[in-house]
Amino acid sequence: MKKVDLGNYNSDDYKPGSTLKKALPFLSKIKALLLNKFGASIEYNVVIKPNVNIKYPWFLRVGSNVWIGEGVWIETRELEF
Repeated sequence: MKKVDLGNYNSDDYKPGSTLKKALPFLSKIKALLLNKFGASIEYNVVIKPNVNIKYPWFLRVGSNVWIGEGVWIETRELEF
């Protein structure tokens, strides 16, 4: 499976519109902080869009440069090694 690195993505030409829409990336960072408080492991440059449902967030592991789209349901499970 091919991986796509969004770390170099540039959206300077994107015009999202209102001030509220421009504040959404900040809200995504708050979501990541809250998930970390619940035991998740969220790395850098992660975007979590609205309406994302996460079952058992303390098992969640998200690497760097990841976008999680709207309406996604994530069911996490404990990994066995």
